Amino acid sequence: MQVTKDVIEDLIPVYLAGEASAGTKRLVEEFAAAAPDLARRLKAGADVDATPPALTPDVEVRALARTRRLLRLRGVVLGLAIWFTALPATIVHRNGRTWWLWRESPEYAALSLAAGIVLWVVYYTWGRRLKATGVV
Repeated sequence: MQVTKDVIEDLIPVYLAGEASAGTKRLVEEFAAAAPDLARRLKAGADVDATPPALTPDVEVRALARTRRLLRLRGVVLGLAIWFTALPATIVHRNGRTWWLWRESPEYAALSLAAGIVLWVVYYTWGRRLKATGVV
């Protein structure tokens, strides 16, 4: 198998992060010796401090608490979204009479459905936020 420049380009982030194996380091360095533009990129990347700043325990605890709160609220929002979405399809029994809520009170049914849609959007948005942070 021939190692191409594309393969080396894919290995550069791993090399610069210091997570590459000895064989990978040797391969990237050998390829950089023959390609001056790649050698310049490696030198420029090595000058940048790639280590993330250390977090204090207080910051980590607050981030964990915020994530737990968001997960708990997301569960409540899910329950409310299901409730308000299903509410228009409920049967109401009052004064010996039975009817569908959406047929007898369409304004309440529409309002409930609108609230359900808003809650589903909030639930989906919070899910994407949690997924982006790697929590979910």
